[in-house]
Amino acid sequence: MEYANEFNEILSALTDNPKLRRRLIELIQNKPILGKSIVEESRVSKFREILVDLVEGNIPSLETSYMKVELALPRNESRYSNNNSVFARGWAERLVRTQLSRFYNQAVLEDLKERGEEECFVPASSSQNLSPRCAVIQNGTYKVNYLLDNLIKNYENGEYDSSLKIPEHPYCSHVVKPKE
Repeated sequence: MEYANEFNEILSALTDNPKLRRRLIELIQNKPILGKSIVEESRVSKFREILVDLVEGNIPSLETSYMKVELALPRNESRYSNNNSVFARGWAERLVRTQLSRFYNQAVLEDLKERGEEECFVPASSSQNLSPRCAVIQNGTYKVNYLLDNLIKNYENGEYDSSLKIPEHPYCSHVVKPKE
């Protein structure tokens, strides 16, 4: 499988697509990663290491990566340690899922753009708990530049808005892939 059809296939797809894996790792290492739980540079660096290890297959599962994040980035060492909204139950899972999906989709969209592809496809998800917005976007064809610009604006520049982006939310199971 060269491209994932949904979030749970990302790591398998990266195993089969070394070029995309290298691009994703480059993005992880060089693009801003926003979030109050990792606002300190030392926390961002540790998080980058964990994400790269996950993508390279050095961490056996997503669940293990969540535990590694909680251990490497203890709540009590954050300037927001007293904020229960920042460190709500499952914060590490949301952080890993959001950033893995964001970087995977950004890597795919950048690759498609470089190849001159103007459109991409968002396949249906097998998730039973789709948000209303996610239910609408699946099985759709979208402009590569539109999705890439929105992803960068929201996740890299921190200009959060209601524009269509993949991922739409931390538990979004949608991905982009080449138009079939």
